[in-house]
Amino acid sequence: MPELREDVVVDKVTSLLGLRKDDAAVLSLEETSLVVNVDSFESGIHLYPFLPPRIAGRRAAVGSISDVLVKGAKPLGILVSLRVPSTADLGFLEEFYRGLLEAGTRFGARILGGDTDVSSTCYLRVDVVAIGVSRGKVLHRWGAKPGELVAITGRVGISSVLYALSSGGALSCNPGNSLVEEYGWGQLPEPATWLGIKELLTSAIDNSDGLALSLYYLAESSGVGIVVEELPVHAVAKECLPRERLVDAVLYASGEDYNFIFTFPEEAEEEVRKTGATIIGRVTEGEGVFLSDGRRVERKGWIGGPGYSPRL
Repeated sequence: MPELREDVVVDKVTSLLGLRKDDAAVLSLEETSLVVNVDSFESGIHLYPFLPPRIAGRRAAVGSISDVLVKGAKPLGILVSLRVPSTADLGFLEEFYRGLLEAGTRFGARILGGDTDVSSTCYLRVDVVAIGVSRGKVLHRWGAKPGELVAITGRVGISSVLYALSSGGALSCNPGNSLVEEYGWGQLPEPATWLGIKELLTSAIDNSDGLALSLYYLAESSGVGIVVEELPVHAVAKECLPRERLVDAVLYASGEDYNFIFTFPEEAEEEVRKTGATIIGRVTEGEGVFLSDGRRVERKGWIGGPGYSPRL
């Protein structure tokens, strides 16, 4: 029997439950919508050897908060389910929780409680449930229309560099501790900035599986195509990654950069640019994701299971 892949499992579960694929669940109330997401952090997958426990804790929280915020909801709180090996170091756990608290404070989400368990297994697993409230529009992966513009927050390629470092890929520089610190926050916009423009937007997704896959998810959910005209590559990625591999690295190995990718009508361009976001392309009729020179972007990236991530 072949090994399972993450995308195959997701396809089966959403089909059985009659759900559309999206970043978080939405429960519509009278005047507001409750937006909830659960995300997992496991040491065997997400904990790079060089990642300090405080940064790891921050990442665990940011992964779930990102999926709530990208839908246009204000983060309010998080629940943390923690399973630790019996051999765990209490100092490590203390620093890990400091990171969780840092992320919650920055994005306005209090730690409300959770569950703790000690296991005989040799790995750490943390499940974070983020809860937010949206007043007004809730953003989804679907809703993009031909002729609209595509934009992104932040720069792309931090995860590409650190993944190459962890997997023995070729690097032409030492990325340094400051990049690890930046990696811990992701490329999320500040909540007030994002919520201030959400009514102008037609669709949105966060980059948690790599830029290429995130663009495909948005395009497929909306029944459109996307042409990428500009890649806002992080300066360290330009410095550290081989030039001949740079485009592939930022397209396919940028999973968990947590950029927000979104679409909007042309008349909103001035307001969107004021936020510091970069216009990277345009929505087209048809299907697929292409570069401006006509080359088709491959539909691959960070998918759990065989072929989990690209080689650098």
